[in-house]
This record gives sequence, C-alpha cells and structure tokens, in this order.
Amino acid sequence: MIEIAKVLKPHGIGGELKAQLFSNNFDEFCDRGFAYVKEGNGYRRISYTALRVSPPYVYFRIDGIDTRNDAETLHGIFLYLDRSDFKAPDEGEYYVHDLIGLDVVGEGGRKLGVLKDVLQHGAADVYVVAGDAGFMFPALRRVIGKVDLERGVILVNEAALREVAVYDV
Repeated sequence: MIEIAKVLKPHGIGGELKAQLFSNNFDEFCDRGFAYVKEGNGYRRISYTALRVSPPYVYFRIDGIDTRNDAETLHGIFLYLDRSDFKAPDEGEYYVHDLIGLDVVGEGGRKLGVLKDVLQHGAADVYVVAGDAGFMFPALRRVIGKVDLERGVILVNEAALREVAVYDV
C-alpha cells in the first residue's frame, strides 16, 4: 500500500475533513471516491466524497462520518491506495514512490548515489541524493538523461548536474 494523503483535521461541524494530498493529481483523487485506512495489521476500504480542492489540500467527507466528533477520531491518519489502483503515468512521468531508491549514475557509469527523496515545493521537483557526497538537484530535462525503472537507474548529465547541484557541506 502507498500513502496518498494525510488527514490533518476536521473542518466544520458536519464531519468534513481536511487532508494534504501527496501528489498533484487532485482530479483523480476527487473522481476515485475510495481509499484505504490502516486497521490493525490490515487495511479497510473507505468511500468518500470530495467536496473541494485548495492545493495541496482536499476537503472531503467519508461515508458514515457525519459529525465533528466522528471526524476528530480520524485526525492524523493516512489514506492509502494499492499499487493496482494507480493509472499508468504518461510517457516521461513517474510516480515518486517508483523513483525512491534508484541509483543516480553519471554518463560513464559512475554511481553518484541513491535517490532518497523528492521535494515538490516549486517550479521543478528537487531530487535528494545520498552518497559519498550528498547532494540535491532540480529534476530538469538537461540534467536527467534517462530514467530506467527496470535497471533501477537515473542517468544524469554530469556537466549539467555540476551547474545546478547543491552539495552537503
């Protein structure tokens, strides 16, 4: 199961919830109408109705949650989807959870590190790499030559990387 959102708090008195979505795929979240919540050692499917979007937040109502008191019990929970619930990404697009853990490799085959995180705060995603020298770089086409999920590799142009990377000091 993959985390897709975190319930932040109840909103209003009628059981509405405010959650932070971990992607920019708001339309898909609104149209889907279901997710899973962790329950014991397993997951339980819940149905919801999306009410409105205010990126990065969504406001929604879970079926059977009709009061603020009911909604308070859900504060801080995560919503999940099974991998099979995701539609295939478009050409050249990737889900963050598929990128985490890939080796970052220069054109000559030298391993520069492992992708540990993807920060999504501005015009371009920022890739955080752990290695001998940790660094971050914006996910730009001129830097990323190829993403090969089957081989587990992100191939980068080292010259372009040196221009934009920020290294740990």
